[in-house]
Amino acid sequence: MNEKIKELEAALAACPPGDDRQRARLLNQLGVELVNVDSRRALETSQESQRQCRGPEAEPERADALNLEALARCNLCDLARAKEICQEALRLFEKLGGNAGKAVALNTLGSIYARLGDYAKALVNHLSSLRLKLDSGDQTGQAGVLNNIGGDYELMGDYANAME
Repeated sequence: MNEKIKELEAALAACPPGDDRQRARLLNQLGVELVNVDSRRALETSQESQRQCRGPEAEPERADALNLEALARCNLCDLARAKEICQEALRLFEKLGGNAGKAVALNTLGSIYARLGDYAKALVNHLSSLRLKLDSGDQTGQAGVLNNIGGDYELMGDYANAME
């Protein structure tokens, strides 16, 4: 098992009762580590995180948990539900303001559209995410989104743009 997963599991076990937001944050971090290695467990983690998110002060953690659930459902091929949940996450990120969460949700939504075979919508969402990532200077996020954009072009058969 991944060392980071072990560390997060230990932090969760040590999390004091009643600290729901911290528990939700740790569950979200754990889910991010799990989503590409054990999507079913990541889905369960995201749902547990959402149960910890009570009240408006926990909306940032809830938005992250919704986006994580959408990613897990996308990996599990529950694409219609993944799209609904991702759109809910996007609305919540927009309500909260700031572009970091919105960029993440747009990237996730783009990946869902790609899996659905709607490459034009995938590209639009990935490009929107990239604009926000560029504005924020998030170079790691830019790299991931650029990879997705290349994949969109490749899936559309536009190999010249995919190579750019």
